[in-house]
Amino acid sequence: MKGSSKTQRSVIRLTLGSPVVMVDGKLSNSLEAYKLDVNEDPSVVIIGKGNAGVFYGIQTLLGIIDTNNSIPSILTIRDSPRYEYRGMHLDVGRNFKTKETVKRLLDAMATYKLNKFHFHLTEDEGWRLEIPGLEELTSVGSKRCHDLKEQECLLPQLGSDPNGSKVKQFYSVLDYKEILEYAEKRHIEVIPEIDMPAHSRAAIKAMEARYQRFKKIGDDNKAQKYLLTEPGDPSRYISVQWFTDNAINPCMESTYTFVKHVVKEIVRMHQHFQKLKMFHFGGDEVAHGAWTNSTACKNFARRLGLKFSSADIVDKLKEYFVQRVANITKDESLDLGGWEDGMLGPKFVPYDRESIKSSQVFAYAWRGGGQRAYNLANAGYKVILSQATHLYFDHPYEPEPEERGYYWAARFTDTRKTFGYLPEDLYANVKVTKWGEPLDRTALCKEPNSCPPLNKTENILGMTGALWTETVRTADQMDSMVFPRLLALAERAWHKASWEDVKEEEERNRKEKEDWEKFANFLGYKELGRLDKMGIKYHIPVPGARVDGSKVKVRTVLPGLPVHFSTDGEVTWLNITDSTRVTGKVKLATSHDILAGIRRDVYEFNFANFIKHERSYLNVTALVSHFVEGEQSCVKKCKDNKACLSINMAAQPNSNALHWCGLLSTDKYNESTKFISNESSIHYSIQSPCADGACLHGGTCYPSYENGDFRCACPPLYVGKACQKENTHIGSFWLNFQEFQGNRDNNTVVINTLNPYIKTTTVRIVAQAWYGHVSLRAELYGCTP
Repeated sequence: MKGSSKTQRSVIRLTLGSPVVMVDGKLSNSLEAYKLDVNEDPSVVIIGKGNAGVFYGIQTLLGIIDTNNSIPSILTIRDSPRYEYRGMHLDVGRNFKTKETVKRLLDAMATYKLNKFHFHLTEDEGWRLEIPGLEELTSVGSKRCHDLKEQECLLPQLGSDPNGSKVKQFYSVLDYKEILEYAEKRHIEVIPEIDMPAHSRAAIKAMEARYQRFKKIGDDNKAQKYLLTEPGDPSRYISVQWFTDNAINPCMESTYTFVKHVVKEIVRMHQHFQKLKMFHFGGDEVAHGAWTNSTACKNFARRLGLKFSSADIVDKLKEYFVQRVANITKDESLDLGGWEDGMLGPKFVPYDRESIKSSQVFAYAWRGGGQRAYNLANAGYKVILSQATHLYFDHPYEPEPEERGYYWAARFTDTRKTFGYLPEDLYANVKVTKWGEPLDRTALCKEPNSCPPLNKTENILGMTGALWTETVRTADQMDSMVFPRLLALAERAWHKASWEDVKEEEERNRKEKEDWEKFANFLGYKELGRLDKMGIKYHIPVPGARVDGSKVKVRTVLPGLPVHFSTDGEVTWLNITDSTRVTGKVKLATSHDILAGIRRDVYEFNFANFIKHERSYLNVTALVSHFVEGEQSCVKKCKDNKACLSINMAAQPNSNALHWCGLLSTDKYNESTKFISNESSIHYSIQSPCADGACLHGGTCYPSYENGDFRCACPPLYVGKACQKENTHIGSFWLNFQEFQGNRDNNTVVINTLNPYIKTTTVRIVAQAWYGHVSLRAELYGCTP
């Protein structure tokens, strides 16, 4: 390592001490505070308040080394974190991630000074941690296959193979201990989450399989010891994810026997690697109607003197469940964590904090504009901010149909949106609705008491990003969804920007934009290269582009990323330069150099999907005409007019150097007899899906320009999309489409009848959407060949 003066740094001194680091005018007492000095003597000195402080000083030192392996000759940095909780949540229940993938995430978290790893280990769709003594949790609950009774595995879902996976889909005790040890060395606390009482279908089915196993050998005591649901409970409910059997029964003592066993085993796993401090019980999204017809709960409510028919019985039972789980974790000297709705009763009023006996209770706030977070903090809960609109990384980067991710909370969440998050003024984050319609604080807070103030600021302990993995199946997909958004999360969690305190919105936005431009340059020119070296396949934003004449002008979200273009279907890529000219169909791509070569995120630039016909003219009346500088401008006029399908343009300019450009509402496929030769004209037509003789055997082709598809009207005796199949038995040509309601569980058989009856030779049944269960079977009656 060398300084900018070319002086060799022969000594790096690491020491514990009391560095003077001021935060908001006050001396920082954080054990993560540090001071970094680069001196002329020559040496580098890092003084940390605690071991973590020294570690973060080293991360800063590694971060300031430039591409020439040099550092400034004289430098002093005094640094301390904004929040004590700076986290990242990973769901491995929906789609499993290997321990190697988890370790790579931990490496990146340590590099950017994130210190809490929220490990979401269980879900409706999978249980991912070995629990000694309850082998079915992984022998059944971690597997998916086509077993309708779910005694060997869970039903296939989220794109899983119906034949099951050949790769282990859970962490053994040794795997988990290895992850703990790896995290501990990087000063990251692992917070395990066992999600309950809802989101527990995998555990429920696993314990039902255990019940059946012991029932068969006549051991009723063992069969019932860890049972999580009441056999034959007729309660009817449906969860947000459309499950009808995912809620653990809080009125059965075997439920708490199960919880106690799981907690004790996880405490034991942590014992020699990283002492467990907090147990996260989930607590979110209990479906309305769960337990309402449970005999066990009716008897239980009677003993407690609760009116079982009351509208808030589910909330009362949920509160009781939280209290019982808290008693179990308190006995193990653990704090309790849960999602915000796990701590909220009717009308989102927090449960009495004194009724939950844990020393500290952490509420993870994920919904709303901030009201729930502030109510919980004011009620004495320790709040971790995890607003889905800004910090859920399973949402798309941009509002584009081909972008991966859900959009229930926000239509998109890009890196800048996370960077601009205001953790100290949650109401100011609300700017638009999910669909982009303007929404301000006045509209958000129009109802009385709808926007409570934050009275206990000391109870906001930090913030965390979150990745849910319903749509994230592979490690590369995980990387792309998390990075580079994680870097913006880390920036806001460690450092408070000066613009956050600016009250006037327009001025705050201006200063935030200036800060973002610096951060974007920091990402594009430096940090993406560091991610490359870690082997992280981060998201590369597609370029923006416009055409000026025939010249392409491009812009990238992150500066420093080269843009390439291809005109031959991505076979050859060339750099975009100031002199680049394009015609025809063009694809653009932002790229970044990585160890394995060039990676690209491709954007199809649809300006040029027009075919040029020299000396040709379509002899129809123009919709509208313009005088333009050249062919590219003429084509753009057509692109901007939804009624335009083709163009006539003068081959030669007039005396003002402008070409006549006529936009047409039809094309040469629809008006083939009017397509003529004309030496003074050029004709442009959108490439039709019918251009290459799409319909066989004399079928008539009808193009769909909106989706690039076509439809064929077939002559007698031929059927199929392209009239490709001969069928001598066909009578009249029929086209019939009907939708039917499917089943919402894995038992009910739904019978549907075609109405009116039709005579047909081909029936196709397609499952449009399903949640948890899908089984297709067609039994056709009265059909003749």
